[in-house]
Amino acid sequence: MKKCLLILVALLLTGCSVNSLRHNPTTAALAANEFLRAMYLERNYERALSLGDEALRKSSSADNLEHMVDLAEGNCGQLKELKAESYRMTPGATMELFYQGSCAKGSIYYRLVMAGDSVSGYRVSGVWFKDSPYPEDNLRRQFETNIVVN
Repeated sequence: MKKCLLILVALLLTGCSVNSLRHNPTTAALAANEFLRAMYLERNYERALSLGDEALRKSSSADNLEHMVDLAEGNCGQLKELKAESYRMTPGATMELFYQGSCAKGSIYYRLVMAGDSVSGYRVSGVWFKDSPYPEDNLRRQFETNIVVN
């Protein structure tokens, strides 16, 4: 019985450590950049939607993404720069990425939920924006490199 318990604990610990090694925030940010580039620079909302996961495609449409861009630009003006600032690991095969954009009228802040991992790739599962920074917390980490949407 003790031997089985030790093997089970060892397997659980090994599984957890392998799972945490499969996430790469920079790789996730590069996938998010493709999505944001399609939305803001290319204005190709169908392409942006195709870069999302199934949950995003079921809950949103190209028209919804276009409306989001129009609303963001109405609040903040034309986007000048958008860059990844920080990330937070979340349970399962997801992580959150936080972006800040500079606009003609000020700043805008984005939160994207990324589904996947560094082996199978990442897809956008959700995207939100607001005109004030998202609250900091102890689980958020800053990107060490400059990751700009261009």
